[in-house]
Amino acid sequence: MSRRTIGRAAVLGAVGLLAMLAAPGAGRAGTMFKVAPGYELLDTKADGSSFPGLGSLAGVPLTTFNFGNGAVKTGNTDTILQRTGVAAPANIPNPFPDDPTKWPSATVNLKVLALQVMATMMVDYMNNGKDTYYITLDPNKASTGTQTITWGPSGLSGTFATTLDLNLVIRKGGLNGKIVDTLSTTLKGSDVWSDIAPKDAIKITGVNQFLSGTKGDVTQDFWQQPPLQQIGPGFQDKLQDASPSPEPSGLILGACGLVGLGGFARRRRP
Repeated sequence: MSRRTIGRAAVLGAVGLLAMLAAPGAGRAGTMFKVAPGYELLDTKADGSSFPGLGSLAGVPLTTFNFGNGAVKTGNTDTILQRTGVAAPANIPNPFPDDPTKWPSATVNLKVLALQVMATMMVDYMNNGKDTYYITLDPNKASTGTQTITWGPSGLSGTFATTLDLNLVIRKGGLNGKIVDTLSTTLKGSDVWSDIAPKDAIKITGVNQFLSGTKGDVTQDFWQQPPLQQIGPGFQDKLQDASPSPEPSGLILGACGLVGLGGFARRRRP
């Protein structure tokens, strides 16, 4: 077993122990080895996100979002992913094998519902003039993906791998500014998850918390644990679960919606 695999297994064990000890009693009575459909509210970190020609990127908070029952406050969130199905492994080995790569997993489909980031400095992007440029979802093309969730021994934590097929536009001067470029990119990232929410994460019942439908039962929830660093050719994007309140500055905050732009195909819009 490689050092990386051993290290990952150790992290899984620690996260699994945390899940069993830290969650409320009602949460432990729920269904393990299952992640319910729900949403991931993410924030792009300016200290780890960049895009060729634009330089460092920072998230632009959505402020509010309607998940189906009216608009709710979403704090620093600039990117929203939706898991559209239940993730549950077909077979659960007992006892677990020593090799973590053989632990149970399941794959669900994703929809990218929102993504908005901006360059932290004014630049002249592709000879379109010096200005502030923004990256948002292409309004005419869907952005989708998949997420493979793997469980550790506790059944309440593990690792995950996400692949997103993004259709994006680059706008000049604002979130609704003139479109100066379009790009399609497939990006990938992986890290550790748990059913325990990070301390400062924004929590919305029925959206990303208590997804089992029972208050206090977190066993079907999904939270990435450390900030997720995604690296591609020329790109670096750093994501974390969004925190509750935007900073006073309002617009520039760090985290991605770009979830790691990797290998983009770009074409100029006529």
